Amino acid sequence: MITAEQLLIQAAALKKKKSEDYQGGTWSEADYFPYKEKSYSHMIHTKYLRMRNIVDGNQKTNFEALDDTLMDMAVYAMMFAAYLKNNKVNNNNEEDPFAAYLKNNKVNNNNGENNMRTEIKTEAPMPMKPFEVGDGVAKVGGDYKFDGRIVSIFPKLSGAIRLAVEDDRGVLHIYSEKNLKHKD
Repeated sequence: MITAEQLLIQAAALKKKKSEDYQGGTWSEADYFPYKEKSYSHMIHTKYLRMRNIVDGNQKTNFEALDDTLMDMAVYAMMFAAYLKNNKVNNNNEEDPFAAYLKNNKVNNNNGENNMRTEIKTEAPMPMKPFEVGDGVAKVGGDYKFDGRIVSIFPKLSGAIRLAVEDDRGVLHIYSEKNLKHKD
C-alpha cells in the first residue's frame, strides 16, 4: 500500500528533475512565477480545473492521469508555501497587511460593539447605500449580466475593497464596488 508520505517523497524527486529540465541553469524558479502570489495561485487553479474535469468526467485523459494532476498540484502548493515562508511580511516584524486592515477598519455599531458589517471604510466615496453581506446586487456595464447576493467583503493586499457575489447556481464572481448596484 502506498502512503501519502511516499507520494510526497516521489513528488519532491519529480520536482527536482522537472526543475533541472525547465530551468537548465538559466532560469530561476522566480522567473516562472513573475507575479508572485498570483502566479502560484494561477498554477494551482489550473491544476484544480484539470482535476475537476477528470473527476466530473468532462475530459478524456490521454497523457496526464488524475494522480499525476494531484501530484503536480501538491508540488505547486508546496512551492507556494515555500515562497510564502521565505517572503513572509512578518519576518521583518511588520504587521500582516490583512490583519492591519481588519484592525484599522473596525467601526462601532450603535451598541458600541466592533462590527465589520456595520461599515467598510474605503478611500473612494461610498455609494449612497453601503454594500453589506447579504445584499442583492447586479453587475453594471460590460458584456454579460450577473445577479446575486454579496457573500463576502474583503480587502486586497493593496487595500482595495472587493465583494464576492454568488448567484442562485452557486457561481462566485469578485467585483469592485463600482461594478455593482443594489437590486430593487
